[in-house]
Amino acid sequence: MAGGLRCSLCQFVISDEDIITGSRCHRQCLNMISPRYLKCLWDMTDASKYDYMPSARQLDIRQRKIKSLMGTALLTHFAHSKSNLPLELWEIVAEYLLPHFTTANLQSLWEPTPKPCYANTTQPIWCKYVEFEGNQYVSTFSNEPKSDDWELVFQPSNAGIVDVYAAENHFGITKLLFSSPHNLPKVDEVEGIWWRKSRIDEESLNIRASSDVCHLLLYVYG
Repeated sequence: MAGGLRCSLCQFVISDEDIITGSRCHRQCLNMISPRYLKCLWDMTDASKYDYMPSARQLDIRQRKIKSLMGTALLTHFAHSKSNLPLELWEIVAEYLLPHFTTANLQSLWEPTPKPCYANTTQPIWCKYVEFEGNQYVSTFSNEPKSDDWELVFQPSNAGIVDVYAAENHFGITKLLFSSPHNLPKVDEVEGIWWRKSRIDEESLNIRASSDVCHLLLYVYG
């Protein structure tokens, strides 16, 4: 169901039977939020909002991904318990707890203070990713990787850099590509992904970004 009022935390539809709060959240989602974050609730809901409403098919894929992730998490958590269930049954249990699971994951990734990103295109550029709801998003980038899980996405050459391409879905940036005047990047057509092109400043040769609190959405500019 693509239409209808959605919880501002979990982004699942609010049904007629659901109890909602003044912040347009499911009460059970709001109860998942730590008291120390409640004063910043509007910032957290802003981090979870969609840039556009996905299609009904994409929303269905999202729900199935989250159900599978939660079912696997429950199976792993109870692996050594005598009351453990097959994965198929845990996924049935997960069906009733999707808003709780999604809100808990959002809170675990959320950063109260946005952290700026910066890189110069005369040096190699590395990206760090974060996984959310079964998708991988660019979390930050830098000329210096901070750990082994950073990925090298750009190696400078004499060709010069003109534009940076950001692949985005409804929630955040999934990939960064760089182009030179004579070497345009290969852009794959993927359902639910659109590309945003930004011109890099020819004097500074820098790219900068600001995160959308949750470190899931980056705004890239020259």
